[in-house]
Amino acid sequence: MDREQEQLQFLGVCGIYKESYKITIKWRKIFTQLILTLVLPLSILYLSQIQFSDILFNKINRNKHTLRDTQKGTPLYSTIHHKISSQWTTFWLLKAIYLLFLFIFSLLSTSAVVYTMASIYTSKEISFKKIMSVVPKVWMRLMITFFWSFFIVFVYTLLTVGLIVLLAFIIIEPDEGEGRAILFLVLAGIVSLTYLVGLVYIGAAWNLACVISVLEKIYGLKALKKSKNLIKGRIWVSSVIFVMLEVSFFGILGVFSGVVIHGSSVGIFGKMVLGLLCYLLMTILIHFYLVIQTMIYFVCKSHHHENIDRSGLAEHLEACYVRLDREKDVQEPEELQFLGFFGIYQESFKITVAWRKIFSRIILSLILPLSFIYLAQIQISEAILSKIDDSEEVQDTATRGTARFDKIHAHIISEWVAFGIFKAVYLLFLLIFSLLSTSAVVYTIACIYSAKDLTFKTVMSVVPKVWKRLMITFMWNFFILVVYNFLAIFLSYSVVVLTIGPEGENVKTTVTLLIIILIPYFVGLVYISVVWQLASVVSVMEESYGIKAMLKSRALIKGKIWVSSFIFIKLQILFIGILMAFKALVVHGNSFGDFYFFLTRVSFGIWGRICLGILFIVLLTLLIHFALVIQTVIYFVCKSYHHENIDKSGLAEHLEVYYLGDYVPLIRDKDVQLEQFHGWDAKQTVELVPQQQ
Repeated sequence: MDREQEQLQFLGVCGIYKESYKITIKWRKIFTQLILTLVLPLSILYLSQIQFSDILFNKINRNKHTLRDTQKGTPLYSTIHHKISSQWTTFWLLKAIYLLFLFIFSLLSTSAVVYTMASIYTSKEISFKKIMSVVPKVWMRLMITFFWSFFIVFVYTLLTVGLIVLLAFIIIEPDEGEGRAILFLVLAGIVSLTYLVGLVYIGAAWNLACVISVLEKIYGLKALKKSKNLIKGRIWVSSVIFVMLEVSFFGILGVFSGVVIHGSSVGIFGKMVLGLLCYLLMTILIHFYLVIQTMIYFVCKSHHHENIDRSGLAEHLEACYVRLDREKDVQEPEELQFLGFFGIYQESFKITVAWRKIFSRIILSLILPLSFIYLAQIQISEAILSKIDDSEEVQDTATRGTARFDKIHAHIISEWVAFGIFKAVYLLFLLIFSLLSTSAVVYTIACIYSAKDLTFKTVMSVVPKVWKRLMITFMWNFFILVVYNFLAIFLSYSVVVLTIGPEGENVKTTVTLLIIILIPYFVGLVYISVVWQLASVVSVMEESYGIKAMLKSRALIKGKIWVSSFIFIKLQILFIGILMAFKALVVHGNSFGDFYFFLTRVSFGIWGRICLGILFIVLLTLLIHFALVIQTVIYFVCKSYHHENIDKSGLAEHLEVYYLGDYVPLIRDKDVQLEQFHGWDAKQTVELVPQQQ
């Protein structure tokens, strides 16, 4: 980069383009290698998926026309219908694969180009091999930033659509003439225009946040906030460049779709030439897009007179090359008290990414079988119940008292017995793998926070020594839930008996009272579940277990009950959603008929159901893993919130005893008590003082 930092603040739109071009020409060798390796495949993905999608759409439309001309109920109709279903399955699988690879290559390309630009700016020696070794260590930070940007855009779009719908509901009324309709169109146009302006701003800020995620130590929401501050004063330049690049991008896509794919006046040779030209232009555009957004970062830094320490930036880049600093990615225990809802998610994700090797082995050995047990029992249960239903239908046709009736009845009883035995075995293995998974994940995170050496062998040797304590805690929770549900049922029954009259009157009053009872019942159920999850961690980390762990958990969770409950509800909704989707799409894929996805009728064949089944197993595995990590992080958050000192050296010693001998609690109750600090300053650093043994 020929210009000094203080000179970059004077660059405008044309100046940024010119500087980006000069850098590309000067370092064309390294950029050519990056383009051929990452940017060109990304361009091929963008344009090829249009071609493949169009081919599949044409096939589906032709089969639909044939289906309309075919009589229902005939074998030909069923064959064509099944063919359309399999084609829709192929289409959505293609889209999923396309989005996955598009996402990966986008992050990799951004990481590579931004790192290269930063290395050029710091006059650091750079090679293609070095860049490609850095990219896998950086792109995960970009992924977090991307998800935050996606979430913001999703919420922003949802609010805009909601506002337009609300305007339509308020303004448009039947029999009011065209005046209100015109008013609605004007207001909807203003809202849409404002939405587009905001979308441009979010897009420009997101582009800058991607660069920040690579060149600075912050990423995710913090990178977006930093981007918002940096872009001030250069918002018009950034927005104009963003709009120009986006118009060029969609222009290439439009030309490729309209002329190369659907162009009837262009011959095959002309389409080939135009297609190659579109691929070339798309590759060049994406490359300059990435170079320009990095240039904008340096321009904004210069505009705000933020000196970029070249030596410090060089050290940061070198650290990316040498290693990933795992311990620095994990916050100190005393800092966790300030984490909120999103902070807990982010910390859990950082821990998983930093220690992905050990967690991958735990997932494959314990959590994946647990997910398989959850979903397989749904499939097997439905198969057994289906057989029982068929047998009962056959029994209805038999005459009672005959040998045939008795034989069918005995067969039904044996099927119910088999179903009961299967459920018992399922619950047994579910309990075992749940306790083992919880023990393994909690112990692993405890070792991470205590900076203790950790291996998969160590974890698996400790798990059998811990899960019995978890089982006692589970049994106490089960007992509490039984009593709680019994009291709720008894109260509801009493309300029904006392309020409903002999003629069935006062039904509305009864329903109202039952709803009033139901709301606090669910609130209490969530509270008990949250306390139990935290008690499971307490059972591993401290000497308390069973009812004592539940009481300790109830005391710990004070002050963080809203965050914990909200996280629990969200995870439970996701869990139930996966189970319901698996049952509807995989188990009942044929019997439920058609499935509507974005108003498109889709029926899943055998291969589609297999792919969906694998997808649901993966999703459930990830969900269970993160749920266990999150509940352990919540434990440390609650400990930090109550200012309970966690002695790292003592914790490490207790973890070592776990591995070497019989169980010794990680944290003793007499060493750690709930302390009330009146007038405690939230910014004060809590010192970690080794406990006297």
